Amino acid sequence: ALNPPPPPPPEPELDEEGNPIPPPEPELDEEGNPIVPPAEEAPKEEEEEPISDDEPEEEGEEEEEAPPEEEEEGGEEDDDDEQEEKPPPTVEEATKLVEKASKLLKKASKVSRRLARSLRQLTKVAEKAMSQREHVVKRVELVKEDALAEVRSFFCTPPATYRAVKAVLYMLGKDPLTFNTWTKCRAHLTNDLFAQLAEFDATADRVMPHWKGVRACCKGLKPAALQAEAVIGDVFRVYVEHTKAVAKACMAQRAEEAALAEAQEKQAVEQAAVDEVQKILDEANERERAANPPPEEPAEGEGG
Repeated sequence: ALNPPPPPPPEPELDEEGNPIPPPEPELDEEGNPIVPPAEEAPKEEEEEPISDDEPEEEGEEEEEAPPEEEEEGGEEDDDDEQEEKPPPTVEEATKLVEKASKLLKKASKVSRRLARSLRQLTKVAEKAMSQREHVVKRVELVKEDALAEVRSFFCTPPATYRAVKAVLYMLGKDPLTFNTWTKCRAHLTNDLFAQLAEFDATADRVMPHWKGVRACCKGLKPAALQAEAVIGDVFRVYVEHTKAVAKACMAQRAEEAALAEAQEKQAVEQAAVDEVQKILDEANERERAANPPPEEPAEGEGG
């Protein structure tokens, strides 16, 4: 068989003028020999990592957790058994407990008795103040007609009477803008005002913003100046004073009642404590008698 003809040599590359471009000169080493480029190594095939027996074969599978170890039963019971039970108190210890509780009860009872006496005194003071105020209210009712006629006859402002009337209006909780002049103040002097004074609850807690205005109006107010102007001014002054006395007495009475109730509650607690420790003492006495029975008496006819 005939050998095939050799392939034609590759056409040389030409430059812009059509001349063949000479091949590049080979790189030479220090001795002048051409440097042969190293042959490219074939890429190594990645080795597959061996599958471990510990890893799951399929994704998503998780190892089963080991069940929690069961606690040994009876552990707590053993601990309780190890703790020694506290022995019951002896007669001497129980007696000391009774004495201590009795002292506390005696102290609480003393406080209750003191508060009860104080409450009785405050009740008498409040009753006396209310009785005196009732007489003042009756007097206000008696002078009502003459007082109204007298006040309406004033064309000029009576300074002392004006302050006394304002004190009453403050106490009743009227709007100060409705009596900031004598003309406005005189408009309040009607039969309805006297009815409100008669029905006013002096035993209730005082509204302190109202009574602040009352104190400001009554400060330095002289009975002689009021009596020189009109009857109603001094009557209103006395009414305000007795109403204030009743309010203060009733407030003190309520405070003492609350204190007494608290003391009596504490006394009941101390009494229950005494009863409890007395029961413990009785049990201790029974145990002691059981542990030390009395000696048996000899029967008649024996011995001698």
